[in-house]
Amino acid sequence: SVAGGPDGIAVHLRPCRSPMKQEARSLLPKSEEPVVLLGVLLVFLFPAIGGLLFGFDVGTTALVVSRLTGEEEAGGLKTICAMSASVAGAFFGSILAFAVADPLGRRRELLLGSFLYGLGASVTLLRSRFDEVTDLAFVVVVLGRTIYGVGEAFALHGMSSYCSEMSPPFLRGSMTSGREVFIVSGILIGNCMGAFLDDTEDGWMQVYVIQVCLATVMFVGMYSLPPSARWLALKGRHDEVAQSLQFIFPVEIAQSTAQDILVQLRGLGGKAPPSRGFFGDLVRLFGSVEYRPQLIC
Repeated sequence: SVAGGPDGIAVHLRPCRSPMKQEARSLLPKSEEPVVLLGVLLVFLFPAIGGLLFGFDVGTTALVVSRLTGEEEAGGLKTICAMSASVAGAFFGSILAFAVADPLGRRRELLLGSFLYGLGASVTLLRSRFDEVTDLAFVVVVLGRTIYGVGEAFALHGMSSYCSEMSPPFLRGSMTSGREVFIVSGILIGNCMGAFLDDTEDGWMQVYVIQVCLATVMFVGMYSLPPSARWLALKGRHDEVAQSLQFIFPVEIAQSTAQDILVQLRGLGGKAPPSRGFFGDLVRLFGSVEYRPQLIC
């Protein structure tokens, strides 16, 4: 602005407030909202154990498979079958998760994943009942690792959804990507443990005992966590949304956040898109232009 006076003309410069900058500033996460720190930590930690168990299995595969099959060469048929059993289980588990994950919900999906982790490791431990690698012992190994692989599919699928839906906005990215840290840490720990137990005759049994223990911790922890607030809203259980959010927010903020979620849901039509069945949903996913950018990414 320009102003005149006895001493001349004074020019006052005011900073230009760009609408684009204001809009970008409004999109930044609001970190001033208080949270229940212990609740946020548990919401991240217990699902992330599923990623740790996945990485741990990858890291210890070289140690346990040769002990379980009795083949010293990595290219043996039994070794290949035992190594690929968990991958096959994860493949078929992913297809199954696509069909039942939404009705189950994120929390129950993680509970099922932790149960299958423990069951698969326990079945594999039955290999210790056989003194020699008989055909029955080999079947037990393949069955146990396949069940474990199905658990990987459910655990990894539910982990991302639960963390993103239950985390505070300003921590959502960190908590969702933090699962990768647990997966890589599991691989590192598994490789170190494999090198440490390489000369131990029954070292493979210690690996599966650890898996059973971690799966038990994950199951108990997930049982103590609430269902996802956004999943509850999608299922029409509106009265339980604020109660779920009170695990990570104080009561007042949990209630206001629950109202925001319900308002957003009403803006989307008030409920999730109707299901067309398993194959119908597959056709809609891969054939609709709406989902094409996400599939390309």
